[in-house]
Amino acid sequence: MTCIQGGAEIHFLESGLAFEAFDLSTESEKTRYSHARVTVSEEAGKLMAQKAKDAEPVEVRIADTVQNRYLYPEESLEIHRDNGRFRLYDARKILERGVVTEHFEEVNVGEVTDFIFENRDDPHNVLTGIRAVNKALLEQEKQDAEEDIVEAIHGSGSDAARSGWKGVINDGLGLTADFLGFMGRTQGMPHNTYKGLEFDDISPNDALKMVEEEFGFTSWVDDDGILWLGLPAMKPKNRHAVSGLPTDKAYCMKEYNVVKGAHPVSVVKVNGETHWFGGNVDGNVWNGGDPSDELYPMAEAWVEDENGDVAGGKVITTEEPLKIWDLDSLEDAARNMLISSSVDYRNGSIIFNGMASEQKEKLASMTVGDIIMVADYVEGHCNQAAEGGSYIVSSIQHKFSPRRGWSITVEVGSIPRNIQTMAVYYNASDDVGYKSLKAYYDDRRGRGDGEKNDGDNV
Repeated sequence: MTCIQGGAEIHFLESGLAFEAFDLSTESEKTRYSHARVTVSEEAGKLMAQKAKDAEPVEVRIADTVQNRYLYPEESLEIHRDNGRFRLYDARKILERGVVTEHFEEVNVGEVTDFIFENRDDPHNVLTGIRAVNKALLEQEKQDAEEDIVEAIHGSGSDAARSGWKGVINDGLGLTADFLGFMGRTQGMPHNTYKGLEFDDISPNDALKMVEEEFGFTSWVDDDGILWLGLPAMKPKNRHAVSGLPTDKAYCMKEYNVVKGAHPVSVVKVNGETHWFGGNVDGNVWNGGDPSDELYPMAEAWVEDENGDVAGGKVITTEEPLKIWDLDSLEDAARNMLISSSVDYRNGSIIFNGMASEQKEKLASMTVGDIIMVADYVEGHCNQAAEGGSYIVSSIQHKFSPRRGWSITVEVGSIPRNIQTMAVYYNASDDVGYKSLKAYYDDRRGRGDGEKNDGDNV
């Protein structure tokens, strides 16, 4: 069955079935599993009951473009007098099948996640491989960002003035460089080693959640079935340039509902857990020293304005120390808190008319982590103007039917372009902050203080 331009099809990759969707509703969100609800003909439903395989991989295609890869649960199929209805689940949910039991001593993230992947119950290869977003991928992504964004702007088909795009281009490039540069500094993962870990008769999915919570990343499945570890914003599938003008046929925008909060957050300060050193200079960081020589890990993240100064806004401090000792991890935590606060400050939704848009393929494949750039003004039906910006997609919904058309609702959040961070081990008795333990030891031995900072800087 051939998919008409702008239509929707469901492709079963193991059994080889393919059907046109009469109605389709999908939802993807960064903190929840993707899912889809599908209505097909009665004949298609009966054929699925005979030949479709439980837990086989399925592709939803819109406008001949893969929207997402899913898992088919056969128990969801309902056959009615005039149609068949079923659900599709996030491909990652295949990891809910099976049980893992294992105790690890010191082990790195890669070894644990490989173990989880290899012990999945996945007879039809919903998942085909596992990869982490590493430094090489991030550097390549960063290298391609400027070319991709500028191409997206010039290829948008809109009549937006160049002045309207200037700030958005800079924001989009800055946002991408900020994310990728930050994550690349730590090879894409903020931590690397577990000191001890135990899985006791839990699903591979629960095991992976344990790893994600400890190490501060997430996972998702791409169109080829690869299970990725990292953050979706590290590896955006698309960058979209939207003018908002009625004459823009590339992305026909129906609604633009992005608003600013009353009080932006510009600074986040966090403290970590401390260890007592007691003058120990042999590199031992265990407790047992003199509290007067205690080192306090402290980190700060702030938004930098155009003049290089701290931007105006609220300052957030944590009430309780985070269960983090090393400075890189604490610095990551401060930055993540600032990013989350910034997303909360300016967010909202954008709604597109898929049928009326020329960029059907990009709208069909739009996903969590994509960048959307909206020109500095948006001209609505009532000649209302609104401020544009560069945003990260946090969730997306597709609703399609031949009768009602194709609507795409995208939830977005804004991230400031210039985020700076620093972290030190602070010694209260000397009122000195050290950028590393080596600097602390060197200072104790009297061999220089080239890496220490005034404690008032944090």
